[in-house]
Amino acid sequence: MEQPAGELGWGAKTLDDLFLPDKPREINFVMLPAATVSGLVIGENGDHLDGVRVSLVGDEMPPSSSVVANTRTDKGGRFELTGIPTGFQYQVLVEPYEAKPPWLAWASAPIVFTQHDDGNAHIEYSSIDGQPVDFGFQQLNLILKGTGINWKTALTDAREKKLELTWDGLSSKTVVRAGMAFLELGNEPK
Repeated sequence: MEQPAGELGWGAKTLDDLFLPDKPREINFVMLPAATVSGLVIGENGDHLDGVRVSLVGDEMPPSSSVVANTRTDKGGRFELTGIPTGFQYQVLVEPYEAKPPWLAWASAPIVFTQHDDGNAHIEYSSIDGQPVDFGFQQLNLILKGTGINWKTALTDAREKKLELTWDGLSSKTVVRAGMAFLELGNEPK
């Protein structure tokens, strides 16, 4: 076998960018903190929904991945997503227990998770006047509105929206500390 010469056809990659036998290279892995998010999935009538799939998806995904994290709610409607890479933009995608055409789902506006030493999940959030707010919470409750829409449409439509949360807790102009944060997904029933 011959080694290729010139550009390799993968952007501007050359032979110097390849890992080859007997050519040691240094690789540095930078470990970033990961976030954990837990909460409830709640239907319009207030029921805690069991067996519902909760996923985090986004444009910046690890190689060969379609989701960053996913799980199903337990019999009490509880979910927990762990090992969430911080600093990237994700959307919450909620799908019914049984996925079937027309593939109905609910999606959130983009969310950027951060991690702090207090053990709570934190997200980047902006106040009404656009100022950054340090938003920390213990539990994220997802409230589903309407019957859902096609999952691709849900993600596309929600991607253009601003993240809007409500919470029970203390807040100032620059800090929110909530026991529970509430995020409504979907549309009002017609």
